[in-house]
Amino acid sequence: MPDCRLSCERCGTTESRSLQDAGFGELLAEGVVKIPCARCGETTLWKLVLPPRQEPQPRSAKGPRGLLLIDDDPDTLRILQIMLRPEQYRVVTAESANQAVERLQTEDYDVIVSDIRMPGFDGRSLYRFLACFLPEYTSKVVFLTGDHSEKTLRFLRECNCPYSFKPIQLHELEEKIQEIA
Repeated sequence: MPDCRLSCERCGTTESRSLQDAGFGELLAEGVVKIPCARCGETTLWKLVLPPRQEPQPRSAKGPRGLLLIDDDPDTLRILQIMLRPEQYRVVTAESANQAVERLQTEDYDVIVSDIRMPGFDGRSLYRFLACFLPEYTSKVVFLTGDHSEKTLRFLRECNCPYSFKPIQLHELEEKIQEIA
């Protein structure tokens, strides 16, 4: 398994740790994992160190942008697929983060638009998965959410990804997509 960068919340030590050792499932779900720290001498909380947000690179290809839409609500996916113009976007949909990961293994995308709150493997976990396995995609994510909780707002600040609240305002979402693509 690949390593991920973790930082001890108590002493600030940053290390690469094997995902197997780090309790990968817990790390994806919560963004933190409890593991021993050699510097502190105790078992402490370690936080996933997200890669720095990179400036989007200019597209070299002409034609529609590849857009991966992820939402557990099929109606939301259908509406967005219809509303996003086919001359500008080649839209592929996924009804779960698991399905999105499958799509990312076979095709490249210019932008990933993901809901945050989904059952099980949610948008936060997907972003952390991307940070570990496909870090080039972390600068290509736009989040959609109807969740205004402190946990979600904190995550959005930490990942520094563009986001739009539901109900979706198409012009606002397209502006966020344009920031990336």
